[in-house]
Amino acid sequence: MRKYDFNNQEKTLLDSLDIDKVTSLIMSLEPHNMGVGLCIIEGVGLPQKLITEAFIVYKMSEDAEIRKKAYQLLKAKASPELLQVIKNRSRLNKKGTLSYKDKKKYEQLLIDYTKDSGLDIGKLAYALYMRNNICMPLALQFAHFEYQKNMLAKNIKNNALSLGDSAQLKVFPMALLAFKALRSIQIRVRIGEWKNDIWHKNNDFVIPKELIQLENLEELEIMYYGFETLPLETLAAMKKLKRLVLYIGKDYSIEGAKAALAHIPDLHISSCIED
Repeated sequence: MRKYDFNNQEKTLLDSLDIDKVTSLIMSLEPHNMGVGLCIIEGVGLPQKLITEAFIVYKMSEDAEIRKKAYQLLKAKASPELLQVIKNRSRLNKKGTLSYKDKKKYEQLLIDYTKDSGLDIGKLAYALYMRNNICMPLALQFAHFEYQKNMLAKNIKNNALSLGDSAQLKVFPMALLAFKALRSIQIRVRIGEWKNDIWHKNNDFVIPKELIQLENLEELEIMYYGFETLPLETLAAMKKLKRLVLYIGKDYSIEGAKAALAHIPDLHISSCIED
């Protein structure tokens, strides 16, 4: 492979490279598009802005020759930290139904991959979700707005969003605010984890005041260990809200919250639930 030294001719090629187009090709995860995107990168060298895209091709392409080319490009530009990640033999394109243990493994793998390597955890998590329906919480926490919209759109049916227990979020997905016709939101929040048989709460999920932008929302159900604060004024101002299910902290006034939201016909506010 030709070694690029970024002389004037090569710098001109890099300057003219449509990075967004290459990103779109690779992040489509279509085999042909991924190959085309990598060929474009190969023609000009590997810009730093496309390191994650090349890594996704290397870890997720089903074409062995394409993976080999991606590996060679990455190896030539890799920092010591990224080189260690590249040498990790774990693949990210496992097919079929994954167990809860497998899903946790992949989430931890992404965290480990991106700790010091410069790889974009949002793009990696998005790619894994779109390919294998895993790592949604990480993607909704770190991926950019348009990727979040794509993910949420896959789960919205008849203006209702229900992510189920398999996608326990760490943050409220702000991209939901783009879906103005939403009538129902049902989500579960990841509130902590067990370590050495002790439960550790590690998340203070917040309902944003911007929720009021969803003027057609009729039902909101958030399974959570216990909110320390609630945007009561925001929730009270949502006149179409007919059903609300929330769990609040033990020190929060249930009576006060119920009084402020008494106009909601189907209201369920109670103290902390056990996970």
